[in-house]
Amino acid sequence: MIQPLRVRQLSHALQQKVIGLLDLSDPHVLGAKPDEPRVLTRALAAVTVWDQVGCSLEEAAASVVDGGKDGGIDAIYVQQQPPRLYLVQSKWRSPGNATLNADAVNSLSQGYDDLNHDRFDDFNDRIRAFRDPVRQVQNDPNCKIIVVMALLGDDAVHPDQRRALKRLETKHGEGAFEFRYLHLRDFHPMVKSGLSLPTIELQVTLQESFRRKQSGKQPESYTGTVRARDVFDWVERYGSRLFDQNVRGSLGNTTVNEKIRGTLQSTPELFFTLNKGLTLIANRVDKAVANSGAYSDPAHLTLLGASVVDGAQTVTQVHTVLTGLRGSGASGEALIPVRVISLDGAPHDLAKRITMAANTQNAILARDFAGNDDVQEELQLELDALGKRYIYRRSVDAPKPDAQTCTIFEVARALVCMQKDAALVARIKHNPDTLWEREPGGIYEQLFLRGTPDAREAWNGAVFVRAVLGTMDRVAARRRGRAEAIAQQANLLIAHLLLRLTDAASIREADESEWAHVITAATARCDEVLDSVIVYTTERYSDDQAAKTFTDGSRVKLIASQALAALRMGTIATPQSPADQRPKRAPNTVAYLVDHDLIPEGTVLTFKSHTISRRKQVDAWTEAHPDECRAYWVANRKTPLRWGSDGKRYAPSPLAVDILEHITGARIKSVRGPDCWTTPDGRTLNEIMQQHLRGEADQ
Repeated sequence: MIQPLRVRQLSHALQQKVIGLLDLSDPHVLGAKPDEPRVLTRALAAVTVWDQVGCSLEEAAASVVDGGKDGGIDAIYVQQQPPRLYLVQSKWRSPGNATLNADAVNSLSQGYDDLNHDRFDDFNDRIRAFRDPVRQVQNDPNCKIIVVMALLGDDAVHPDQRRALKRLETKHGEGAFEFRYLHLRDFHPMVKSGLSLPTIELQVTLQESFRRKQSGKQPESYTGTVRARDVFDWVERYGSRLFDQNVRGSLGNTTVNEKIRGTLQSTPELFFTLNKGLTLIANRVDKAVANSGAYSDPAHLTLLGASVVDGAQTVTQVHTVLTGLRGSGASGEALIPVRVISLDGAPHDLAKRITMAANTQNAILARDFAGNDDVQEELQLELDALGKRYIYRRSVDAPKPDAQTCTIFEVARALVCMQKDAALVARIKHNPDTLWEREPGGIYEQLFLRGTPDAREAWNGAVFVRAVLGTMDRVAARRRGRAEAIAQQANLLIAHLLLRLTDAASIREADESEWAHVITAATARCDEVLDSVIVYTTERYSDDQAAKTFTDGSRVKLIASQALAALRMGTIATPQSPADQRPKRAPNTVAYLVDHDLIPEGTVLTFKSHTISRRKQVDAWTEAHPDECRAYWVANRKTPLRWGSDGKRYAPSPLAVDILEHITGARIKSVRGPDCWTTPDGRTLNEIMQQHLRGEADQ
């Protein structure tokens, strides 16, 4: 069969430059000739990654995962900043007529489902090697999945197959995917380039330009302004390659980047005033108009071998805003300060020195402004009176958090977790910098600028959340697959729910020893609360990435309300198969304890208040009336307590109500009796049942 000319040219280029870099040791291609389709399809996947990402050919070759058990995925490339997961499917057909069929789309869709649900055991060794980086990037709520279909043919992809791929986005979340299609015609320019990335050549028009001529060690440089739409065009053409010599690329959805976007969208005329601008270096700068030093007409410059070494965040946010406008509108006319430095004739290490100098200035963070607020000094004084250290200013010498020390970040995080609105937890999970929003309605304004928080509440909350997050790290390590991802992403929500389940008054009133008891009881429930969150998350959002679910305020609010209601009712949630995820009502505590013979007959039980706000009053009364706070266990499913005061048998809850009403003189509507009676080892009846249930679930 005679191959079309462009197919032959591409095949030759791949054999010359790519195939030698591929791992061809697996049985599917072992012994195959370089010009065989099963080898060339791998090379096509590699060169697709090279083109789309802008990485080296060696890195692109290492991304190839084609072979048995590949889930319809021929290459995987993980980019951490900005967070991107590239999935490539390649189709090599020697006649040059490759297209996309339903089987290929379905295979890739199922493959992504397996990746998303952490089912890596179903894949080949090459894909399993990507498990950690794939999980890491998918845990970033800003992650975008870029699916690239590389087809050695020029026929248009059928609308049915495009719609089938788009269903991935419908299933896993709007905005999570981007679909790209490369055809035979798109590979021809790569062949012409010799599979070498072209040198970046920027056409730059500097308004109000000023030229500083080369003098001694001082390189030639220019300053001025460029329009935002010109910067948009640079990114459209060269993408992340613009930052090849920078120390970092885009940092994603940070607070600073949100403000850059906000200025460009709402007040583009102030962008020059509020933005520090860009620094570009170039191997050579050619001038169409070169000013001698005075500010005057624009300078039209050609930058050969250009790179943005300072201002990557500005460049990417400009592109983000103008993408929806296609570079037009008032935002596109915003002026951005620019400095251009020519390396022509400069010392060989100047490029590195410029990059380092531009990116090593100490940044002022949003949280640093809190250091000047009177409210923080007042809170520090109040915590000092409690014998605690409060660190609210950044310093290399600042003490680290410990048993007697907490930071402003820990306090702010805990105060958010104490709020009734779980959507706030999602906000700081998505971007912790939102803690420092000072404008009306901002989180910092709500927490600190409307009055000084109660010092004991701030301390108790900080150490509570610290303990829960530490416990959740250990809980997550014991889980697998999607449950592990949810444990990691829902850790702040778990802290929020446990605080909501804690007696509100106790947060302000409990002393250190009392609060330690509360924390111990709360952390013991982390698995139980996590199970409830997993069940309600799986019911509604089983196909979505955990990172996206737990940074979405409306979703977190719904999950929190359902889980909290179930936990307060004593509902035991047991994650099972995806088809059977609904929680089951917990068994009756007394009946369960009797049926499983968990408490020996005659065990002495002591009455304790399950709320700290009543504990001091109850403890004082029980010291004076020991018989009335004591009962003896009887193996009876209805009345298992023989009261020490009168020798009669009672159920735990009615007896607890009678005792509390006698002590407080107030009418008690209801109380959870199994939480009020403890065995000699300090466990409540409910805790004994919960521990036994978890033990059964682990077997």
